[in-house]
Amino acid sequence: MLHQLLRLWLGRIAGYVVVGAGLVLLLHLPGGVYYEVAGQVEVGGQTIDQLTIAFSSDLFWSEVREFGNQVRSGSLPYHGPNSELSAPPEDFVPRLKTSWRNTLLLLGYSAGTGTVLGVLLGALYAVRSRIPRVLGLIAATLGLSLPDFLVVMAGQALSVWHWRKFDINLWQVVADPYTLKGMILPVLALAAFPMGYMARITGAALDEIMLEDYIRTARAKGLPEARVILAHAFKNAVPKVLAGLPSLVSFTLSSLVIVERLTVWPGMAGLIFTVPTRLPFGPSAGTWGDITPQVVSAACLIFLAFFVLLEGLAQTVRLLFRGIEGVAP
Repeated sequence: MLHQLLRLWLGRIAGYVVVGAGLVLLLHLPGGVYYEVAGQVEVGGQTIDQLTIAFSSDLFWSEVREFGNQVRSGSLPYHGPNSELSAPPEDFVPRLKTSWRNTLLLLGYSAGTGTVLGVLLGALYAVRSRIPRVLGLIAATLGLSLPDFLVVMAGQALSVWHWRKFDINLWQVVADPYTLKGMILPVLALAAFPMGYMARITGAALDEIMLEDYIRTARAKGLPEARVILAHAFKNAVPKVLAGLPSLVSFTLSSLVIVERLTVWPGMAGLIFTVPTRLPFGPSAGTWGDITPQVVSAACLIFLAFFVLLEGLAQTVRLLFRGIEGVAP
């Protein structure tokens, strides 16, 4: 077991280093691009410079080294969208911390909500009555099949329609991590898949366990159905449910950036999807705009580290429960 855990974490650390280095180099490629004057052209009776794009490896590696120096110093200078480029740069680290805190907040609420609802829906699979089983199956299927972007768009359209029709705002169309209505839509959209996934694996585990002899014995004794499911069946289904955590973490984190972007959640997605560009004209020509490659690289490295950490922890839990009977290897 210890050998497997060691190999698991060493593999993920090595993968993080390789992928992280590749991301940093890729994101700093624009740093080697510069504009040079190739000649002059006549436009509207005026002579203007004709610019061409060139690439310099020295400039590229200079940007990469600058990123390393900024990481060591713990400061990421940038010019805010409302500040003048001639003004002293601001430190991006406080904004990065706020964005990361908002991402963790959304992920925690969504994963918790989806997991609890999914387990409850999965428990309906074990009920002998047909109606609860059908309702649980429908809810789980919708959670798994509906794309997150469709859930966001449908939620925004429903909120706008309800406000126009009844003058009541169900939730905010643009997300806000500091208000309840501003959190409803992104949490529901991100919790849809975990809910459906947990319902499926919980229901599958309970379906198998409900055929065991000790379940028949408990029912023959006249125990309430809820007690049979929760006290006898569900505790034996927990290892099988935990075995599905790695897939749940991977799918949830892959949907996180999409939901953040569509709901304008002030998290890491807004930084990851930002394209750094140089300003080609004016007195600030050749300098970076609002966001630099160093800022985007830092955001991507942090998100990648969180992805590797959560997926590794889920795999660790799965390995720890592998020896328990009923958990697939």
